[in-house]
Amino acid sequence: MKKSTKNPNKLIALLLVAFSLVGVSLIGRGGAAGSASISFSSTSSTVKKGSTVSVIVNEDTGAELAYVIQAFVSYDQSKLEFINIDTSSSAFDLPVASSGGSGSVEISRGVSGGNSLTGSNRLAIINFRVLGDSGTTALSLGSGTDMRGDLNIWNGLPSTYTLSLTPADVAQPAPAVPPAVQPVTPTKQKTQSAVITSPTSVVVQPGDINIPDEIPVPTVNRLSETDGQLVSIQVFNALGLGVKDVEVRIGDKVDKTDELGIASFSGIPEGTYKVRAGGEEIEITVVAGDYSTFQNYEIRQGKLFPIWLKWLLIAMASVVVAVGAGMIALPRLRSRRQLILRTTKPETGGLFHDPRHETIIDTKGHEVPKNIESPGSVHIPQPSEVIEPTKPRDDN
Repeated sequence: MKKSTKNPNKLIALLLVAFSLVGVSLIGRGGAAGSASISFSSTSSTVKKGSTVSVIVNEDTGAELAYVIQAFVSYDQSKLEFINIDTSSSAFDLPVASSGGSGSVEISRGVSGGNSLTGSNRLAIINFRVLGDSGTTALSLGSGTDMRGDLNIWNGLPSTYTLSLTPADVAQPAPAVPPAVQPVTPTKQKTQSAVITSPTSVVVQPGDINIPDEIPVPTVNRLSETDGQLVSIQVFNALGLGVKDVEVRIGDKVDKTDELGIASFSGIPEGTYKVRAGGEEIEITVVAGDYSTFQNYEIRQGKLFPIWLKWLLIAMASVVVAVGAGMIALPRLRSRRQLILRTTKPETGGLFHDPRHETIIDTKGHEVPKNIESPGSVHIPQPSEVIEPTKPRDDN
């Protein structure tokens, strides 16, 4: 069985309000014998056509207890137009009925939780729009108005609110506001005198020539979105070196590579392109950029050597160069060595031969200096002596 979630106190209060309102018809107006009053906050005011007027309805129970209240307000619908009922500030927090239009407004409210009110309290605020522009119109408590405590406590006295109607204000055109006068700042001007001599001499007086203080700097045209992107294609050979003078083609644009193997293009729109260079073809995608930076791509002609093979070739080339240089230099070194040996051995009679350094082997096998005749044992010929030539000594 599903448990009801309704608040029993609220339900009891609603039933109490309903029974109380039904009791009004049974007791009748003649039974109004209480001292509580229902009235408007003001008795009269002046309003303009098209304006909104707020009518406050109050009650005063004095010392008597009030549980529910029902007020009917009548009005002239040709002079006033009902807008709404505002109960946000009402002391009676339990709504029962609320409606308006066609010349009558009903407000029925109670006090929740079985509580009651005493003294002066606000019931509601009724908002109207003023339709008439002359004469007066009145709001009054209508038939059926009642207030209940233990019994009917309303004193039954009528209450009236009179409104004096006036025409709406005629909209006056806003005064024309003169435009603000902006101060004019005089610009500095430089003047100079000049005399122009041509077929006719013309003299230019000071103040006739105006020279601006600042010379405008011409703007530099930069690439924009409509100009396309900057693209560079670098062509490498199998050794990874740039190849010069290779024709590179992107769409209908053609360029040749420079010393580094780079071909440059401008004005390439974003998109995918096939690039052809030296028999090779790649596909590139040009993306949106800042229009001042190259988008770089590479094309390799042939397969790139493995790095170990590249270093092997370099090592082999170095060995070949070293062997070749050795083969050229070795014969020269041998000839030089033989020349040195010939010129330094005493027995060869070379350039450095000195007979004083000659040695012989004695009977004991030791190397000793060879005896050389001293200058004192040399024969000095006499003037009358005939000198015969001596035969050269044969050392062998």
